[in-house]
Amino acid sequence: MSLNYSIFIRVTSEILADNDTSFSSEFFNEVCTYFKTKVTHGVPYKCSSTSKAENSNKRINKALRVTLSDKQILDWDLYLNFVAFALNGIRSRHTGFSANQIVFQFTVVSREPI
Repeated sequence: MSLNYSIFIRVTSEILADNDTSFSSEFFNEVCTYFKTKVTHGVPYKCSSTSKAENSNKRINKALRVTLSDKQILDWDLYLNFVAFALNGIRSRHTGFSANQIVFQFTVVSREPI
């Protein structure tokens, strides 16, 4: 896998976060303020409030484990954008469109095999 190019994604205007302390830290708040990102926290002790985020995280973790070798998994953060790019290119059986098609309004094509 070539790491010679970057994937650019625009900054989101809102994040749904769980109630983990890392999402209420001073650093996290400063980053969100810098990017003018509104943070909404899920309801404590109610898993369904953040279930979509949790399901996405499970899906990404599974894709990283399946895709990367034991040596590569130590540098998972270098491959995260590529895995997310591939997952976002998968067509939804519900809508018939991929997440990339919905967000960018066209099919995003990779020059590298995924």
